[in-house]
Amino acid sequence: MKSFFFVPAVAISAVLMLTAMAGAITGNYDRIAWLAAALANLPLPFFYLRLKFARVPRTSGDLPLSILISAGASVVALWQAVMAQSAGWQPVAVALAGTTLLLLYVFWYSKFGRVPNARLEIRNKLPQFELTDLDGRPVKSSEFLGAPTVWLFYRGNWDPFCVAQIHEIAGRQADLEKLGARLNLVSAQPVDRVRELSSELGASLNFLFDRDARAASALDISERHPIPLGTAGDFAPVGAMPTVIVTNASGTILFTDQTDNYRVRPEPDIYISILRRAGAVAR
Repeated sequence: MKSFFFVPAVAISAVLMLTAMAGAITGNYDRIAWLAAALANLPLPFFYLRLKFARVPRTSGDLPLSILISAGASVVALWQAVMAQSAGWQPVAVALAGTTLLLLYVFWYSKFGRVPNARLEIRNKLPQFELTDLDGRPVKSSEFLGAPTVWLFYRGNWDPFCVAQIHEIAGRQADLEKLGARLNLVSAQPVDRVRELSSELGASLNFLFDRDARAASALDISERHPIPLGTAGDFAPVGAMPTVIVTNASGTILFTDQTDNYRVRPEPDIYISILRRAGAVAR
């Protein structure tokens, strides 16, 4: 169901915003109500454009400023209709529709509904799993024992937050290398899509392919991806939820981030500092 929400919700908000702007231009006493209705619908299209034209690796969990703007504008439209009696119910309906779509995006669409994962608790050993490299060679997780490792599981190129997160950590690769730490970027998306992202970065990064999301399933971090309606490409329908796991040289988990919100990702400074404090050595 989520696959059919985001793009239509943005489109509906944009149409409602334009309708409200037209009402403000042609209106008379109800002009303030229509302007408020346009403002109530602005946050979602604006957010979409921001994701399209800028790399955004994370946002706040509940987007309080966007909600404040939209909800506040709806209150203004309602006030104009009920208290000032200078507007009909049409601008109120348009405003409330925009606020409702925004709230659904923030509190429903953005959430995974994750539960605590005992397999990835700190101080546990990382469970064993197998991946393949971009040449099709099998790669076992145990091959990375002997050095601290950052495992970044991402959904695919279709998720702008995943792409921005990878660009961000790629810029910190030198810091990881100074600590003797390895970086593995893992997804179940087709290898051709992985190569596209690798070429875009132009950096020597270790991308690994999780065929049929078997590793994600072994770690209990798999999901059926809500690939947005209209997304071009043969992206895998199943893969990993965004997850960061940091292990020391003996494979003990030092840090894990299992976000329950696809817009909320950890700052690289957090786990890089954990590696520094841990001495980036086996215990």
